Amino acid sequence: MELIGGGSLLIGAATRWLAVLSAIEMMVATPLARLSLAASESSITGAFGAVGLEILVLIAATCLIILGSGRWSADGLLAASMHSERRAVRKPADRFRSIAVIDDVDSGASRQHRAVRCS
Repeated sequence: MELIGGGSLLIGAATRWLAVLSAIEMMVATPLARLSLAASESSITGAFGAVGLEILVLIAATCLIILGSGRWSADGLLAASMHSERRAVRKPADRFRSIAVIDDVDSGASRQHRAVRCS
């Protein structure tokens, strides 16, 4: 997890999934491995020093879960290329698929609609 996941996080590939795994790992590792060490410390700063790195990694993983990887990461570039391919495949008639009627004008026998294209 640390070697492959760290390298993957570095380039921004599968960021949210790896951040979830890292957060779970820190939630399990902190109570199992470090809490007894923190309890043996006499001061609060010593106790925080014993679990500080794990808490910092947990906070960083939570931020990555919430914010994602960003525009210039591997995930962001892949999503942008998939979005541009999807737009290129779209037929010209598809851009008019959502039309909102803004008003109806009743002029005698026929009704006229003025519409605006919504994108």
